[in-house]
Amino acid sequence: MALFFVLACFVAVSMALVLSLRALGSTGVPVRAASPEAIAAALELLALKDGERFVDLGCGQGDVLLAARKRADVEVEGYELNPSVALLAALRCFGDRKVHLRFRDSRRERFDGVHALYAYLMPRAMADWAPKLSALAPGTRIVSVDFELPGWAPAATKTVGPLAQPVRLYVVA
Repeated sequence: MALFFVLACFVAVSMALVLSLRALGSTGVPVRAASPEAIAAALELLALKDGERFVDLGCGQGDVLLAARKRADVEVEGYELNPSVALLAALRCFGDRKVHLRFRDSRRERFDGVHALYAYLMPRAMADWAPKLSALAPGTRIVSVDFELPGWAPAATKTVGPLAQPVRLYVVA
């Protein structure tokens, strides 16, 4: 019985590792949570309002989704390809009917009707996203932690934490 448990755990961990590496290879974005200071600054720049629709392009374990829900009565969507952290996000957000987790690639989605987006993505992913985001409705707010949206001029920037992380707000023209 003990051997079966050890083998089951080994298989589960191995599958999680393989799927995590697959997600990393697909997106080029590792799982790394933003600092609490960066999340707070991002949400402050976004100035979420009740009734808005908010999207996190790579939600990880759901920190930003939970923080956004605390700030305003918003409908939130989080996209995550890494199954291990997506499961953790689902558990953390369980029971909140305004949190929608999507276990799929956000790059294949359309975001009509979105008011605000959050991105903590690597430069390659930001470059992939830049032209797609320009197709969003005028006035849509986008915030990015650490990495710029190539070809976009930020409407506002905050620098936070001991590592002086830049948090940039962009607004679709």
